[in-house]
Amino acid sequence: MNKRLRFLTAICFTLAAFFLLAVPVWADSVDEKIKALENELTRLKTEQMELKKDAVAAAAALPEFSYRPGSGLTIAAADKSWSMNFSWNLNTYMYSHPDGRPVITEGGERRATSMTSGQFTLRRNRPEWTFCWADCFYEMEISMDMAEGVGETVASARDNRVNFHFEKWNPFLPTLTVGTRIPGSIYLGRSSSSGFKSEHNLLIAGNDTTSTGSSSGINLFWEEVPVGTGDVSLFVGYRDRGVGYVLGDQRDTDRKGANLSFKARPFRQTKNQWLRGLELMVGSYLQPIDKRACTVASDPADDECGDDNAEPNRLRIRAHERIGRITLFDTGAAIGSGLHHYTIPSMRWVIGPYQLRANVGFDRWEGRESSAEFVRGVRGRNFEIENGLWLWSPKGLFTGSSSTANSLQAGWTFERVDVECAALDCDASPATGEFHRNRILYRELFLAYNVRAALRLMFWWGWYDTSNTPERTQIATGCKRNEAAVDGNAGRGCDFHTINLGLQFRF
Repeated sequence: MNKRLRFLTAICFTLAAFFLLAVPVWADSVDEKIKALENELTRLKTEQMELKKDAVAAAAALPEFSYRPGSGLTIAAADKSWSMNFSWNLNTYMYSHPDGRPVITEGGERRATSMTSGQFTLRRNRPEWTFCWADCFYEMEISMDMAEGVGETVASARDNRVNFHFEKWNPFLPTLTVGTRIPGSIYLGRSSSSGFKSEHNLLIAGNDTTSTGSSSGINLFWEEVPVGTGDVSLFVGYRDRGVGYVLGDQRDTDRKGANLSFKARPFRQTKNQWLRGLELMVGSYLQPIDKRACTVASDPADDECGDDNAEPNRLRIRAHERIGRITLFDTGAAIGSGLHHYTIPSMRWVIGPYQLRANVGFDRWEGRESSAEFVRGVRGRNFEIENGLWLWSPKGLFTGSSSTANSLQAGWTFERVDVECAALDCDASPATGEFHRNRILYRELFLAYNVRAALRLMFWWGWYDTSNTPERTQIATGCKRNEAAVDGNAGRGCDFHTINLGLQFRF
């Protein structure tokens, strides 16, 4: 018994001694493992931070993509060393002439007038690209015009210009623009994407220039230079082929033109809502007339103004509709030499959902010669007043904007044009020459529903009233039934209507 007890006691002491000796060794091993794990976690965390820094740096170096409805897709370098923008402008219109006659008989022959109804046409179809370098100090703009003409589809270069933005150095320095089609707006006209009138006014659109003064040449443009409580803009343009002539127009003259405009927003920085939306502008273009010159449309060999491919200096007022764009006044023969200038003061006032625009234009063609070949003393005047109102949007009555979906917009425009030749030798009624002046009134009711930003459906009703009307136009518009009803009298008053629909989209 004693031996067994001593044996068990020895074993217990032996196990206790082993345990006392083994525990510190085991503890040291656990601590080492914990330290090893901590070191491994620290190393992994450091590597993870380095990888994250590398990923952030790589992401920062990648180009940035951004999109704004109406302004298009922009791809830009992270350091702003370069960028590219792509946009698309697409307008599809359906013109209708309720009283119009698509085909008439003139002089015993059938003539087309294009005054059809319910036909769609591409009013605008323009892809546009803008390329920039050095934070857009250097900027190149190009676009294509693929609108549908009468009987053909046109696909040609449109805008081609390079801009140097010196205002990035100092806000009082201008932008310098050089190109074969550069803008030269001379009045506060409509916006092509959010306006409340379908087209520019009749006189400026029918002139021997483009409606905005765009042409080939060189520009200096001081834009929104801060002055006092507002800002001012100044535009000076030199036109190498005369005002309005662009890439593809071959003008057989060395005489040059100029565009000038000055705009002021005198209360732009004030908090007075009744004043801050006021804009004032006066613009003009000037062009010496070369009585020998024509615009040759296609073949330079056709250098006679009477050829089908050439156009003389002329003033021709036509309806706004591109299908059924009938003539309301035409000088007929070329205008003689001298100075041609058009000056147009204009204003715009915006207060909340309401916008008012108005302009008065004075067009003068000196035309020194008076003969069967040349016309002298051609003059034109226009008065236009436009009212626009945002009627409704999901935000409530009298709210909305071009960037707010489900906005409803309305507009009402009154336009008057007076044109005349000072001498009685003006063939203002082509092929008859029975009147030399005309008074044209145009009224337009415009409605637009903005489906979403940069996409809208449009409806507009136009009402024309002319005091003197060419014979062919009288019959084409349904004012008179036939030649017998006109009875050789081109100087009769007529009025007619158009009802039009449009789909306008800007990517």
